[in-house]
Amino acid sequence: MKAKRLTALALAALMAVSSAGVSFAGDSVRLNKNDYDLVFDNNPGYYKYDDDEGTLVKVPYDAFKPGDSVYIPLREDTANKLSRNETYRAFIDALDGEDWVKDIGIIYRRGNLETTTTYDYTATLNGQTITGSGLTSKDVNAVRNAFKSSTQANAWKEQYIKDHFETAEGYKGTDGKFYSSAEEAAKASEINLQETTVYSFMGESSPKKSDILQTFGLSEISDAGYVYNNTYDSRSAIQILEGLASEKSEEPEKVYVKIADQDNGYGVVDEDGYDSSTDIAKEVCWVKINNVSYWYDPDKIDAAESLLTNTAAFGIRKSTSADGYYVNVAKSVEGLTLGQLVQIDTSTEKTWNGKDSAKEALEASGITLENYDVAKGDSQKNGVKIYTDDEKQAAAATALDNAINALSEGNGITFTAKTTTDRRLSYWVKIDTKKSDTTKEHEVYGDVYVSTKNSLRTAKNDDEASKLTVDFILTNASTGYGDEEDPSYYEDVDSDAYIEPGQRAVLSFADDADDVVIEFGDDAWYEFNARGQGRVNFAYNTNFDRDFAYDYDHANIDFINFVAEPTTNKTGTLYIYADEDSYIYEVTSKGAKKINGAYYDDDEGAWVIRTRHLTSYAISDRRLKTIDQMEDDKNSSSSSKPSGSQGSGSGNGNYKPIPDTGR
Repeated sequence: MKAKRLTALALAALMAVSSAGVSFAGDSVRLNKNDYDLVFDNNPGYYKYDDDEGTLVKVPYDAFKPGDSVYIPLREDTANKLSRNETYRAFIDALDGEDWVKDIGIIYRRGNLETTTTYDYTATLNGQTITGSGLTSKDVNAVRNAFKSSTQANAWKEQYIKDHFETAEGYKGTDGKFYSSAEEAAKASEINLQETTVYSFMGESSPKKSDILQTFGLSEISDAGYVYNNTYDSRSAIQILEGLASEKSEEPEKVYVKIADQDNGYGVVDEDGYDSSTDIAKEVCWVKINNVSYWYDPDKIDAAESLLTNTAAFGIRKSTSADGYYVNVAKSVEGLTLGQLVQIDTSTEKTWNGKDSAKEALEASGITLENYDVAKGDSQKNGVKIYTDDEKQAAAATALDNAINALSEGNGITFTAKTTTDRRLSYWVKIDTKKSDTTKEHEVYGDVYVSTKNSLRTAKNDDEASKLTVDFILTNASTGYGDEEDPSYYEDVDSDAYIEPGQRAVLSFADDADDVVIEFGDDAWYEFNARGQGRVNFAYNTNFDRDFAYDYDHANIDFINFVAEPTTNKTGTLYIYADEDSYIYEVTSKGAKKINGAYYDDDEGAWVIRTRHLTSYAISDRRLKTIDQMEDDKNSSSSSKPSGSQGSGSGNGNYKPIPDTGR
């Protein structure tokens, strides 16, 4: 391409103010025939001049202070050569913030232009990580495919198989499923279970109860008899009582029966105290047990039964079928007596197709206990799938695909942009902004046109014009640009803040802020009550003021300049570090001005000034002539520092007053 040259043209007469925006008479550039057309990239970004780099560098949209110049790169459209010499101009159609645009033009300058941007990536999946580089975009699918073809994918599948499958011992039923229980495997294999009830008594067993009864002469007990002394008695209640009476008592024909007991049909015989007036003689039976005589009416069976079962002395109770069996015939079986109560044991005998156990039946069918691969957690269940090695690999592959497809940026995938820059001369749109120390933030939003036309109006109607929508912020507040832990970035300050020279330093204060301390690098600090304080621009620098120093070329002077000359609601104390034998003055356009009440604090090693308005200050190694002395030459004869106490002190007497020629 032919060498370019810049031509600064005065375009004020050529550019008109449109109804939708503002035109500015900025620099233009003239290109020759066969040069390439100038156009914007889709997303070129914003640049500013970096003093350290000595060139233009790319910055965030909010990296600009009011007064900065905003640069936007142009590129040469190699697909479109010019057919004649052309002059290119830039215009801005600002929809918002146009008052902050001072000028716009095109320049040819050196900058760190981004040539290519590639992306490194890291993908992590369940502890397996891959890394790569060289992607032209944040291509999630490319990362997924890279993981699928990586050795980490095989390691992931191996771990998946370890985590999800295990080898378990059991049986493979004829249905092809795994069973840890032989019984369940037998059922699944259609091996039938037979259950038989077995009866046993005194060491003998038989599948038939009748055989046990016949062998030992046993009968089942009904609910019609009685049990006495663990012996079954099938006689009636009257027969049992009569038997007891014949064994243990005489049988009188009559006994006296109490009238109150007549309805019961039984009672206690009072042998020694008959009273013929209250007792009556009655034909009854009676029995005497443990010296107590009981009578009963042989004609009343129910009464006799009640006497038997309700009188504890007899030890007789009604029998039930739960009593089991009794010996009904005398047989020569050791340990058994006639009438003795006994129980016959019963049990269930199981066989599997005639085998004593399901295991034996399985083995007879060719099904043996072996090791099989099953899903973890299923090994103790019956009827679960048995996996071959190929099936385990297929399951792991499916799970891996699902896991990889779920990866996304921020969810397992991290991209890191790597931009290649080329420091070279190029064309730029330069937007100059208006300088201000405002504490407010301002947005500049609108359309920028690069065109060969002479006005914004005609540029907007130019089909060949290159258009870019811009949106950047002008702020004196720090946004953290260029410093991850920007010490000048403060919101809602409630105690201390630290500001370096040259940094943006608009501070806001907490509602409950009280005494706060603002440190200005190693140069000064300011303490004041910030309750109710609004936003303040505390930016400062130590730039050398040549115009001021020109009038005092006999002295070595350092400066501390509060660029916004901030004012706080309440008076505070400013400490400016300086040598003990130094002098301090306020810098004005007319010269050095005395600072009333300033004094030197030996303990702090600083000049102390009570003020609520911070300006610019000169620290000199020599006494300077002040503007007060210039106005009043009679004081010019004073040339030595006074001793004694002048001005306001620190309260401890450990200070020196500033001389009359200084503040």
